[in-house]
Amino acid sequence: ENHSVALSNEGRVYSWGSGRWGQLGHGSLRNARLPRAVDALRDVWVCSVACGCYHNLALAWEGGVYSWGSGAHPLEHRKQDDVKLLPPTLVGGQLRGERVRSIAAAELHNLAVTEDGAVFSWGDATFGKLGHGNLVDWPAPRRVEALRGTQVGAVATGPRHSLAVAADGRVFGWGFGDDTLGLRAFHKTAPVYGACAVASSAAAAASAAVPP
Repeated sequence: ENHSVALSNEGRVYSWGSGRWGQLGHGSLRNARLPRAVDALRDVWVCSVACGCYHNLALAWEGGVYSWGSGAHPLEHRKQDDVKLLPPTLVGGQLRGERVRSIAAAELHNLAVTEDGAVFSWGDATFGKLGHGNLVDWPAPRRVEALRGTQVGAVATGPRHSLAVAADGRVFGWGFGDDTLGLRAFHKTAPVYGACAVASSAAAAASAAVPP
């Protein structure tokens, strides 16, 4: 929310803007008018970042995912104030021991793809956007079982939905929305394949852009 995050060629993370939810990662709730290094990540070589509304994610080269802002996961801003001051924290749950190669963050939920193409999600489950077949919130990463057996190369998130691109170019969507999902269905709590030629072409390009 009203903040920006940037990544340097040296793997350093910088943030600026509103610090209301601790999303700058500077250990305070103060705003920053100019980019400032996130010192808690100074010993971590980061290869990509993703901005949520109240939180951020950072993906380290070794495959670990760090989260900060409204707490260790995006649900905590509803319950506690002290978690806003937590430094970037290594995400655990079912991602512990996994090597992640792609991340995505939305307003209140996150997605991660491991190097073997498995998809994990966590956060707010409203509209079924976590893809677990229900509306139960998950504070820690949990594997999206409906995509087991499908090698996913990239993921994307919206406020109410999620998308996954398979290595073979197929696109899967779940959550809330008709045009956004491309499935001619309004509400899906688990991933459904959207057989759209335009989406498949875009998917193949997106998949090719994901590093092996």
